[in-house]
Amino acid sequence: MKNILFINHGLAKSCGVYAQGVRHFDSLVKSKKFNFIYCEVNSFDELKNNYNKFNPAAILYNYMPIVLPWLNGNIKNLNTKNVCIIHNITQELINNGQFRYGTLFDFYITLDKSLVVNGDIFKTNRPVYCVDFVEKSLNLENINIGTFGFPFLHKGFQDVVKLVNDNFEKATINLHMTDSYFCNNETEKILSLCYSKISKSGIKLNYTNEYLSEMEMVKYLQSNDINCLLYQNINGVGVSAAIDYLISAQRPILISKSQQFRNFYKDLPLWPDFDLKYIIENYKYERNRVQNIYDNCVNTPFETEKIIENYV
Repeated sequence: MKNILFINHGLAKSCGVYAQGVRHFDSLVKSKKFNFIYCEVNSFDELKNNYNKFNPAAILYNYMPIVLPWLNGNIKNLNTKNVCIIHNITQELINNGQFRYGTLFDFYITLDKSLVVNGDIFKTNRPVYCVDFVEKSLNLENINIGTFGFPFLHKGFQDVVKLVNDNFEKATINLHMTDSYFCNNETEKILSLCYSKISKSGIKLNYTNEYLSEMEMVKYLQSNDINCLLYQNINGVGVSAAIDYLISAQRPILISKSQQFRNFYKDLPLWPDFDLKYIIENYKYERNRVQNIYDNCVNTPFETEKIIENYV
């Protein structure tokens, strides 16, 4: 079988691009057509050493400029196909032909199924983890609402707390925020805002911040009755990878109308049109809804392999 290198950065695990790259590779590793090889690379010299070692037919770069800042035109000197897994991609950029990073890459792969693509950009499916469904009985006397992410104000954690406070007399909010390696963290400001939204004695905020592995994160989300992401809208950004964890956990989900969730607008309840009380009242339906999304993700052949096959 031909070798295909999968390049991820090795600067920090506390990075959404890194984590999605790990999940993407895990979805490819069982391929019967190619030998996918995972490499964490932080310089062109390291890349060239792996290129010389494995003689790949193609190299997949899990790419954003901030995580692979060393990547430049030198890769064109490698006798292989250079493929970009692109993250910050929008329909406007595609329509205007402005998504390309110069002539670095031979073609592009996006995980945003909502996009209309053509030419040298192709769509692949979401990489979720194959995990057993864990049954959890709903305790209406102490509902657990979960949310997580890096500590940035636009993640809307304070809106999650306010919504729980508005919807319930008694509930626990499990908020997990891990500092980002690349961006400025706003932890203290967010926590202050979150606590300011609680006005009822029965509403508790449980904050944790330790780094969790991929499967530990899924198990954390499985411990909640509902998982909730209420990002504020930001135009011109790619889709969020956070929702992949929520789908893997197979618990009911509430999301905002943020552009970062546009690929699930038709599949999940959107806040503020729906709230947490609606999900409690329709709990079994919403749980089955997420399970159907999960089943579709894990049972659909992973399309990245087919895209590569057409080029090598």
